[in-house]
Amino acid sequence: MKKKYALYVEDSLDDIQLMRWLWEKAHFGYELVIANDGEEAIKILVESDAAGSEDDLPHMIVLDNKMPNMTGLEVLRRVRSEARTKKLPVVMISQSVTEDDIAEAYRLGANDFIPKCANFNQFVQTIMPVIEYWLSSATRA
Repeated sequence: MKKKYALYVEDSLDDIQLMRWLWEKAHFGYELVIANDGEEAIKILVESDAAGSEDDLPHMIVLDNKMPNMTGLEVLRRVRSEARTKKLPVVMISQSVTEDDIAEAYRLGANDFIPKCANFNQFVQTIMPVIEYWLSSATRA
């Protein structure tokens, strides 16, 4: 049976805590699995022994762009290059947003790009419907 989860790739402990809180309040019906950086995300998605079955894939990925060692764009490029993961919905988020980053994210196949707002309520109001949409889209696929 397919595990119902979303993968959140984020290096900031504060942002992870906020997303966990949001996830609990939203009752999405999916577990939130955390990867603390891009390298850990790649291990979960394509390099682990468990990565052989599509049943082990998340229903969506929420991916921070600005991370050390491997940026979100590099993770996205790798996700889209793998046959098994290339169709997964990926929502990019970033506190530091440039037009070049947004354009590159969409060029590489991001499904959405959400800026992290300084105002938490605004961020929640922006990201919750996006997550709901992509989770429901993933279940239809």
